[in-house]
Amino acid sequence: MKPSVAALFLLCLGTTSCGGEEFSAQGSGGSTASGGSAGGGGAAGAGGGAGGSGGSTAGGGTSGGGSGGAATCPGTATGCVIDWAGQFGQPGNANGVGKQARFTSLGAITGDGNYVYVGSSDAIQRIEISSATVSTLAGQPGQPGYVNAVGTAARFSGIGGLATDGKTLWVAESMNQTLRAVDLASGTVKTLAGTQGVAGVADGVGAAAQFNAPRGLELVGGRLVLVEAGNHAVREIDPKTGAVVTLAGKNGAGSADGPGNLAQFSSPRALGAFNNEIWVGDTENHRLRKVIAGNSAAASTVSSPVGSTQGWADGVGTVAQLNRLRGVTSDGAELLVADSDNFVIRKVNPKSLNVSTIAGTAGNQNHAEGVGAAAAFNKPTDVHFDPGTGDLFITEADVVRRMYYK
Repeated sequence: MKPSVAALFLLCLGTTSCGGEEFSAQGSGGSTASGGSAGGGGAAGAGGGAGGSGGSTAGGGTSGGGSGGAATCPGTATGCVIDWAGQFGQPGNANGVGKQARFTSLGAITGDGNYVYVGSSDAIQRIEISSATVSTLAGQPGQPGYVNAVGTAARFSGIGGLATDGKTLWVAESMNQTLRAVDLASGTVKTLAGTQGVAGVADGVGAAAQFNAPRGLELVGGRLVLVEAGNHAVREIDPKTGAVVTLAGKNGAGSADGPGNLAQFSSPRALGAFNNEIWVGDTENHRLRKVIAGNSAAASTVSSPVGSTQGWADGVGTVAQLNRLRGVTSDGAELLVADSDNFVIRKVNPKSLNVSTIAGTAGNQNHAEGVGAAAAFNKPTDVHFDPGTGDLFITEADVVRRMYYK
């Protein structure tokens, strides 16, 4: 059985060895996240040295704190965050195994139990969970465009969201303004909805529909749901016919709750699901919004149960503070959130609405392996929970992180 995060952290605190491997306690003196509570110390340095003081300020501070690289996690203990594929600070475009691979500008992530799929430099990379082997599924890294074809002959531009049912991988393209579909068996890419290069608000079927910077994408109850940063909206798509309808928003930027046809969002970039409830990371409102879908926008309802003002604070409901959410996923019991500009991973109970920080330290913009607050992030961009392993996969700049979560 894996030890708990709390037990492991207390065991290791103030030592240079834990479980036969190097581990460092946090340094002191982290700064305060924007509008919120004081963060902890700088991230741990490698080789057992304590992290430097003075982590950055969330929401605009400069990076700092913790020198000398990442501490080594004690094996695969619960709560341990590691660099799983790619190397932080070493961007590139290369397939390989684990840290031999290279990514650039990682964003969207999803998975099907056998593979994790990520968007990297306008291509879709496939990572085998059992071996961390990275290969290119579709597109060509560093070559943006718009081509429906097979495998690496296809072209994408602005991969803003990914979702899969294990047979098809759907891709929301924020630059091409389309929703594409990739057959996982053959690698064949086609356009399901939208028209390349045409930004707009129209509902409709296939090419008659329009998007404006589609981002987070999720399969919810057999329907695809995405958020649009440009239209400030939540849209629903039939994955078989390509029929697109608006569930909420398209009323300009704002924060209004209520019926979907009156509700407002502000540049939402993240979306997850829990028991067929739609949870939207309303990025510029710094809130986690809940959408109950109806058969029309007027019949849908939007509420703001989590978050209030920009900042960092754990707590219940609107007492909690968030800072530019970029990713939302669920482990079946709770929501897991990439709180990007706080540089942390948060856990949200969708029933009690309790919010807690499970990895990283608010205000510490850094990069380090470690358990709980000893781990450090540099603006995590998306998250995916894999039920088979019980682990959380996180995209961040040039590296895919793995948190041994359950």
